[in-house]
Amino acid sequence: MRNISVSGLARLMEIDRATLHRYLTGTRPMPVPVLYEAAEAIGIAAAILVDRADARMSAEGYMLAASDTDYDQEIEDRQREP
Repeated sequence: MRNISVSGLARLMEIDRATLHRYLTGTRPMPVPVLYEAAEAIGIAAAILVDRADARMSAEGYMLAASDTDYDQEIEDRQREP
């Protein structure tokens, strides 16, 4: 993973630094495509960023609705349905 400033990441992603700051601080929801672009820019899988965000939010008392769902099992179940 690359160490990079918000300004540097914003330049790489070609978005406004203030907008990126709002995404990173939770002031504004980060669109999924932006999450993937940020992950690519810092050299980390988007899933790792999501896991870290989930852990941080859980520690702060937030509970994501589907945080304990077994997605692999859910996908397999749906594929079996006619």
